[in-house]
Amino acid sequence: MFAIGANAIVAAPMISTYCIMSLVWSRIFLKEKLSKAQYAVIAVAAVGIAILGME
Repeated sequence: MFAIGANAIVAAPMISTYCIMSLVWSRIFLKEKLSKAQYAVIAVAAVGIAILGME
């Protein structure tokens, strides 16, 4: 909570990467199979987070 209060511009994108990293790590460590559509959504979300982080 301190990170959100102290530096929300940096904290918000870092917090939002949690769901994307969970998907990527499940692919790596649990060997889950993802479809092309799921990879596309991960890419779109990553681009959105990067744009959010640039502001």
